Amino acid sequence: MLRVNVVKDMPQVDSTAYIDPDAIIIGRVCIGAHCFIGAGVVLRADRFSLDDERCSIVVGDGSVIQDAAILHAHSETGIQVGSGTTINHGAVVYGPATIGDGCFIGCKAILHYATIGSNVFVRSNCVLESVAIPADRFIDIGACITQQEEVDRLRPITGEEKQFMQRAVEESRDYSVRYKYSLEI
Repeated sequence: MLRVNVVKDMPQVDSTAYIDPDAIIIGRVCIGAHCFIGAGVVLRADRFSLDDERCSIVVGDGSVIQDAAILHAHSETGIQVGSGTTINHGAVVYGPATIGDGCFIGCKAILHYATIGSNVFVRSNCVLESVAIPADRFIDIGACITQQEEVDRLRPITGEEKQFMQRAVEESRDYSVRYKYSLEI
């Protein structure tokens, strides 16, 4: 369901993207080409004033946001999701936040005031708050990272982990087409 926010911003969705009928997209949200937005997803940009130029959510081309994930840009904040990124089931991203291209954000991960570089593998049940993660890093299951010193100790992703992330994106890449056109028949 696409809905306006308080200042009547309507979400913008590329015609090739698939939005599940049970997803809720509110406000200044821009969803790129060939994206998949699963059941129960909430993308909410709470812009309460026309003077607020920052509040928005942008989802890059070919990204996948799986069931029950929540992305919430509170007033005066924004969320940017790069191209070819997977945000898995039940993850929560609270603005301000930036997620680079080709990332994998695991189930029930929580990101708040976080900047994530490209090709970062965030496993399930992680908490990342008030940190900047450089590109090509691995964050193990259940990690709670709230200090930049902890970020500095993260290891680079391995070739095998990078292949897993790429495979996840490739397998999900066709979701928008499969769902969009199978439901229109």
